[in-house]
Amino acid sequence: MTEEKEAALGDLPRLLVEPPWELDPMRDRPAEDEPFIVPGLEPPAERTITWAAGERDRWRADRPNEPDVADWDAAARGFAKEHEWDQARLLAWGPEDLFRPLIAGWRPRSSHNGQGLVARFGADARAAMLAAGSLSALVPFLDADVARAMAGRRFEPSLFALPDIEREWRERHGTAAVPFLVPDALGRALRPHRAALLFLRAIAEREGTDAVVEAARGVHGDRAATALGALLATAPAGPPDAAVRSEGCKRPPFPKWADPAQLPRLRLTTGEVLPDTAAKNLLLLLAKAEDWNDHSGIGWAVDKAIARLDPAARAEFGWAVFEAWRANGMKGAHAWALDALGRIGDDTTVPRLAAVIGGWPGSNRQDRARGGLKVLVRIGSDEALLQLHRIAETTRYKAFGAFARRMLESVAEKRELTAEQLADRLVPDLGLDAGGATVLDYGPRSFTVGFDEALVPYVVDGDGKRRKALPKPGAKDDQWKAPAAYKRFAAMRKEARKVASEQVRRLEQAMLAGRSWSPEEFRRFFVEQPLIGHIARRLVWTAGATAFRVAEDGTYAGLDDETLEIPGDARVRIPHPVALGDAVKPWTAVFEDYAIAQPFPQLARPVFALAGEERETGELQRFAGITVPYGPILGLERGGWERGADHVHHCDAVRRLANCTAWLEFAPGIRLTDAGANPEQTITRVRLICEDGPEARDPVAVSEILADLTGLTGG
Repeated sequence: MTEEKEAALGDLPRLLVEPPWELDPMRDRPAEDEPFIVPGLEPPAERTITWAAGERDRWRADRPNEPDVADWDAAARGFAKEHEWDQARLLAWGPEDLFRPLIAGWRPRSSHNGQGLVARFGADARAAMLAAGSLSALVPFLDADVARAMAGRRFEPSLFALPDIEREWRERHGTAAVPFLVPDALGRALRPHRAALLFLRAIAEREGTDAVVEAARGVHGDRAATALGALLATAPAGPPDAAVRSEGCKRPPFPKWADPAQLPRLRLTTGEVLPDTAAKNLLLLLAKAEDWNDHSGIGWAVDKAIARLDPAARAEFGWAVFEAWRANGMKGAHAWALDALGRIGDDTTVPRLAAVIGGWPGSNRQDRARGGLKVLVRIGSDEALLQLHRIAETTRYKAFGAFARRMLESVAEKRELTAEQLADRLVPDLGLDAGGATVLDYGPRSFTVGFDEALVPYVVDGDGKRRKALPKPGAKDDQWKAPAAYKRFAAMRKEARKVASEQVRRLEQAMLAGRSWSPEEFRRFFVEQPLIGHIARRLVWTAGATAFRVAEDGTYAGLDDETLEIPGDARVRIPHPVALGDAVKPWTAVFEDYAIAQPFPQLARPVFALAGEERETGELQRFAGITVPYGPILGLERGGWERGADHVHHCDAVRRLANCTAWLEFAPGIRLTDAGANPEQTITRVRLICEDGPEARDPVAVSEILADLTGLTGG
């Protein structure tokens, strides 16, 4: 065996030879930071609340179940003796004159209906939300305490924290937040300085450095503005060594299970292996990476050092560290082993990690699972985002799925896309050519693989004979090419099944939501996409008022098979049968003549409408009083319904579609800790609410909601 060449110390990234805890172990800001220190600054004393359009009404409407209270005066007197959750219910429903004074002195340990209470009580709920650490409820507030809380969470990120809360707060308040952060950023204490500086850098990225400096000048004067401008102009744009020395850190503890001698060797991109001491320093740096964050000079320097390592070697190294952490109890103190995959992992990491984190919520590891989603976002490749989207759409854990969707929305926004537009771009092509096929090479023989309309693969051999499956490699086949091709075929078949399920579900949702595409987008993402093109040919589409289908040759065919051209300014949609109206029958006949099986019910989809007084009142009396088993009510969640605010005692469900909200109430309710205790549930009320008034109800939304309720009641 050839002995591997070890890299000389002079050839290594300097950070792996002289880590920051050796360069500057100080806990206060170093002497060279003096030009960036302006003592005696105080944040503004004012406090403001800024609501987004419609936000306060939405928050106010989301309340827990009403408590059973006969005497509100007695309830207010006994408030302090109640459990926090019951206190929150009393605050949400009790007379405002009785409970407003109580919330001002309430100091809960955790958030209970925080957003609803802030919507109701405004500034009087602020102290309670700060005590509970409910950052999501504090987004409308701007003051010194809230600014420090937001910046502190960014500096000490919790796996329980939503990744977009701080971003939403920054975008809500913009440069108005700057004066509240400047005193810490220009102060002497290192920890508050770093927290505030990271936040200010993030604001500067969005608003511009000049705008941030001028916001500081307006409150704190020229000296502070000059110091802040100089500080923002330093690392991470400056030399890595200067960045490291300006920040400093303490050496983190090192777990025995992370011994580099027991891990795969790291290599430089030039091929030399790293000494174990350098590998250990990398692990220690990764253990501190979350402290520095992306706007930190050290974080930037660490990424520069990582970039000099061989990508495949560092990905395997990172996975081995992650597996060692899992095998040793997955302790929170060493959760950096998971986070590190975001910096040193690659597309080979992604499917392995997705398979692991998908099961974590069911093992009471929601925090770890959310951390895994953050890793996928940090890797950021199309494969990573595809897995994130897949988890968001398929997980059976509601909160986990909602977290994944919020992360996707954040990624999409950075790309100036919606989450749905991002999903259009993440459909894998499995390496197929424009004709929807690929060749698998066995050496002396080869096979062409394609997919039928149901995305089931087929194989054609060299003689043009169609096979059901790819043959196993034989003795005469190339010993390297054939097994690799056979393995690729198995992976393609497995992935195609996932893609078929995902895309059918996604296109059905696009029909219900009324999504539209430009002709160019439609052709790129549907007609010419090697896999999804098969599904697109099994649907009716519309461009304006013109309905069409996609023919086998990729042209657009009308009802009489005439070739159509789509105007460049048209919007292409998947029409609901409500929109097709009388055209449903002739299009059904066309699809029957061509033996086209639709991927989901479109032309055969039942259509419903409101009748009589329902159109004016939105009260769906036709369903009131009907008794149904509890199982189908729970099953509504699979069709897009959500449980009410009380997730323990389930007595209502909501579905939001387009501009309509359906609210289903039933009794005696389902206690989820013992769902079968009340096997029969009686519908007490169904309301259909449209925020724009009865005349503006979306007919597709109405039809879908009525279809769900009709199916629930056996109508």
